[in-house]
Amino acid sequence: DFELETDIDGETLTPDGDSVQIDVSLTPSSRGIKTAVLSITTNDPRQSGQAVFMSNSRTIVNVDFGSVNATYENVNPGQQPGIEFNRGLETNASLRGLQPNVSTSEDFSIRTEGSASNASSDPALTRDNVSAVRYINATTTTTTDNLSENEFRFRVSKAAFAAANASNPTTNVTLYHNGTGTGYEELETSLVAETRTAYIYEATTDSFSAFAVGVDSQDEESDEQTVDRGDETEDDTTEDDSEDGTTGGAAGGGGGGGGGGALVEGPQQTISGQISTISGGQETTVSLSGANAGDTIRVEAGTSSEGGEATVESVDIDFAESVESTNVRISTTSSKPAGAPDPDPAQTGDTLGYVETTVEGVSDTAIGQSTFTFSVSEQRLAQSDTAPENVRLYRIVDGEPTALPTEHLGNNRFEAVTSGFSVFLIGTDAADISIASGELDQTSVQVGETFTTSVTVRNDGGTSSDVTLALEANGQSLTTETVSIAAGDETSVDLSASIDQAGTYDITVNGSPVGTLEVAGPEGEVPDEGTPTTDSESAGESDDGTPSAGATPTPETDGVFGPGFGVIVALLAVLVASLLAVRRRAGE
Repeated sequence: DFELETDIDGETLTPDGDSVQIDVSLTPSSRGIKTAVLSITTNDPRQSGQAVFMSNSRTIVNVDFGSVNATYENVNPGQQPGIEFNRGLETNASLRGLQPNVSTSEDFSIRTEGSASNASSDPALTRDNVSAVRYINATTTTTTDNLSENEFRFRVSKAAFAAANASNPTTNVTLYHNGTGTGYEELETSLVAETRTAYIYEATTDSFSAFAVGVDSQDEESDEQTVDRGDETEDDTTEDDSEDGTTGGAAGGGGGGGGGGALVEGPQQTISGQISTISGGQETTVSLSGANAGDTIRVEAGTSSEGGEATVESVDIDFAESVESTNVRISTTSSKPAGAPDPDPAQTGDTLGYVETTVEGVSDTAIGQSTFTFSVSEQRLAQSDTAPENVRLYRIVDGEPTALPTEHLGNNRFEAVTSGFSVFLIGTDAADISIASGELDQTSVQVGETFTTSVTVRNDGGTSSDVTLALEANGQSLTTETVSIAAGDETSVDLSASIDQAGTYDITVNGSPVGTLEVAGPEGEVPDEGTPTTDSESAGESDDGTPSAGATPTPETDGVFGPGFGVIVALLAVLVASLLAVRRRAGE
């Protein structure tokens, strides 16, 4: 369907802003969405490869390198897929990637530039014992009001770290933000990875402007922290600081807030793809190649269900076998995917969203475990009356849901581990209803007299639930009542009824025994053969002999006059028959 129209093989570009235009034509052979990835390779070790995602209907994120310019189109509010880039690797420090978080649906762009010294319009970083190893200027066309919790990832070379006489990489590096133009403020900065030649850090900011990477020579005592060695692409580089040679394949990039990046060697890489709107939510598709056994590839999804109730932030895929190429599709919706069973609250609680993930053409054995990072909106949790610790991710296989180990990370964000891909349901711990206690207000009544059963009902599950309570006598229902019980709560319910036939009855509520009730008839009343009536329907039986609704239960007696009365009647009958026989003989 796609065809390259421009031959650029061997084209030479000078470093002074030279460019070349590449034309790609599309001749659809069938209806529907068409996608492709254009892989560009160069002999520049600082950026030896770039993947450009193309589509006939989906929005593309354009990333121009030099100063980095990223254009976001067809934006959905929320956290956007991150952009990873390899620039400034010959410097003491450089920006490695960013992930904006916006509250707007308008198109916007981001521009970043780095330099060894501060710009003339910005003050220098002046802090005791702090050396500024890089200044970064980040600007955007959207307003500050539309920005919050934007993530920056940057590197500091170990050579620059040592030159600053720093000794603790966990605490000695900080990203500073000059939001007002009058001075720098510290941003919370975390060490997330270590390569052979550099340390990798992440920091979060609510606005863009001037930033400075500072290295503090004061050694502070730090908490023990584990970092992912080799997280970036610098594992086997040479001493010339050409840290990011791309030796893998190409990864699809950009769309609706996504950026392209090269898939390269290393225990963990990050790639992102396009986002498109589907029924009830969004989906993203990433094309990747050259995944080696032992690689962990993070797909920055950023897909949300309708209304943003549930969002899949990322999926970390551990490859147990090498994979030449594949497409990864992740969709997040509020609608039940085709072929998925109807949700059963008794198994999965309240349904908060669905996730469907496919890895095309890859066997189950080629993938080890995978980790989903997702979030649920505060409004949806409140609507569900669910505490965050009761949220669960369920994997549906052959129509049956299985709860996966799910950890609450804080701020309504969660992490769950799965051993395979299919349809997933974001739900809650199911309701767990039980009768905690029950008692009768009296143990004996007259026929037709009302008695009351008081029960305490508990919900030890993770979601609220409606439960119907059935008051029964000897297994036959007398009355029912439906109540709603919140997760972790209990309630007391009174159930009242009467019985129209004398006898002894075992009283239960939903099968749980609450007591024995004696029902006495009027003095001198003799029922026919110990049953309330001779008519089968009024006696509580339908035409097929089964108990009918609202019937009076059969008492556990030999008749309303008590056990053994039938035997006495039988003896009297025998005696009368004997007397009649004697009289007949006498008459003869």
